[in-house]
Amino acid sequence: MAAYKALPKSLAKIHPRFLTPTVSTVAMGLISIVVYVGLNYSSNGIGVIGDAVIAIGLYIAFYYGLTGFACAWYYRKNLTSSARNLWMQGILR
Repeated sequence: MAAYKALPKSLAKIHPRFLTPTVSTVAMGLISIVVYVGLNYSSNGIGVIGDAVIAIGLYIAFYYGLTGFACAWYYRKNLTSSARNLWMQGILR
């Protein structure tokens, strides 16, 4: 986003040898540390990371389920045309 001038230009700097964003990587690392320490401090260190991992896992499962229903809905007219279409587009996708 820094390349499109939506963020400060310093975030668009690329390391000449490794060709990775340098300033933005360090900035996001520092922000992550601050958020982690803040969450652990506010909850007295009781399972914040574990709860976050479970919440993200549930979100991913919901997203995959919704994608499966969307694929079945998109191919609904082709599913009954042949057994191959039912198997390849309806069951395996």
